[in-house]
Formats: sequence, structure tokens, C-alpha cells
Amino acid sequence: MNNGKMENTYWNGKGKYQKQYEILEKLIPKEKRSKYENIELLRCISNVYYDYYNNGFCNYDILQEELGFLAKYGFHISKNTTPKELENIMNAIIERILGKLIIGD
Repeated sequence: MNNGKMENTYWNGKGKYQKQYEILEKLIPKEKRSKYENIELLRCISNVYYDYYNNGFCNYDILQEELGFLAKYGFHISKNTTPKELENIMNAIIERILGKLIIGD
């Protein structure tokens, strides 16, 4: 799936919000869903992102729960999603979380 080479990705540790992501990632439960909506979004995109880069979306069909949750919030990912689109979705979710932290609910 990784059709386009990108250098500034979370996969290679150089995402737009890499430091913030690494802090937020620690809030993701290891073996279950998060009870917090925005952390659940981050859990879902992290799982999808990992499969995209690590497995070339081989587990796309298994990720339907995560993909459905992301779509519920307007983050649509398909087998044709490009690396740039995936980065933009990751950035948007992190921005959403950071915005909530700064301005509150």
C-alpha cells in the first residue's frame, strides 16, 4: 500500500506532531478500547496506520471496527488511501485531541 515515498511520517518517527503523538500514545489502553472518544480515535488510527505501513493493509478486512469508528467521525480510509492522506488523517486526529486539551470540552 505504501505507494508514495514520504520522509516526514509517524512511521519513521518524523510526523508533524511526533512528540505530541508519543505522549498521547501512552494513553491508549494496551488490550481494550478506550472509554475516551478522542483516545479511541487515536487507538483506531494507530492500529490502521500500523497495518498500512507494516503489513501493506493485509489486515484491512480485520480492521473494519476501527475503520467504522473513524468513519463515524468523518475520517474515511479505504484500500486506496495514499500515504499522504493517511498522514493527514493522523494529523487531524492529533489536532483534534490537542484542541480539546487546550480549549477543553
